[in-house]
Amino acid sequence: MNKRLLLYILLITSINSNAQIFKKYADGLHVNAFFHQQGINYYLGSVDQNGLAYYIQYDTVSSGFKYGEEFTQVRLQIYNGISWLCSPSVKIYSLHSIDAPRILDIQSIDGNVYITGSFDSSENNLGAGVLKFNGQNWETIGADLLQSFPDYFEVKQILGFNKQLFITGNFDSIPGLRVNGLLWYDGFTWKAVGNSPPYGFGGVSGTDNVYFSTVNDSLYAYNKNKIKPDSMVIGGDVYRRLAVFENGVFKQIYYPFEYLSNITTYNNQLVVIPTFQFNLHIINFSQVIWAMDIF
Repeated sequence: MNKRLLLYILLITSINSNAQIFKKYADGLHVNAFFHQQGINYYLGSVDQNGLAYYIQYDTVSSGFKYGEEFTQVRLQIYNGISWLCSPSVKIYSLHSIDAPRILDIQSIDGNVYITGSFDSSENNLGAGVLKFNGQNWETIGADLLQSFPDYFEVKQILGFNKQLFITGNFDSIPGLRVNGLLWYDGFTWKAVGNSPPYGFGGVSGTDNVYFSTVNDSLYAYNKNKIKPDSMVIGGDVYRRLAVFENGVFKQIYYPFEYLSNITTYNNQLVVIPTFQFNLHIINFSQVIWAMDIF
């Protein structure tokens, strides 16, 4: 009996000594749940280079389904490692639809936090589709985005790379220039993507068939798990599977496998993860130079 008791005590002690310990550092996010006909990510967030975490807080979402009167009020919840802080709130509007505007992306880039979404205007005339938080106040990004069919307007994604910005979504122009869903900021001005018209997306390429990611301060476009055709039409040129952005245009990267699952980084090199392959293919200078089995 004593031996069994001793073994039981030793077992419990061993389990407890190896158990993971979790510590509470602060109260969690405050989330207001609400109905949204297009769905919403309540925990959309980003982290900056100093470790501050930024999350979207929806204070108010209209639900009257009234054309031209829908709005949303948002702010940032900011975690500094000790407690949660809040930014000033800002109202975003849908003046050409019955859908309450939603936030689709949030990124911390070079000391600023950017939010993008389906709003076609905003409080204090700060702009449509994208807003910037400078740590104190909300600002415009200086790009006057327009859409010929404004009932469906959105900026789906913003990416930062090498002191530049890149946005993509369902917008077709800026004043005086048709950009077809793509726009980039070279550090001084906003520009169309491509060497000559037609700029931006072309044909049936669209925003749903092309993915964009940044790796090692470079911007890449790729087809993800796409059944035929495995091509992208951007800036009047056709690319297959994988391309890198340089000086306003994309350049083809010749990738030897048919389907691509995702891209990431390893030892400061681009890693391409194929679909239905058990290898990580590391790309350098547009060639596969090394592969590592992961099983």
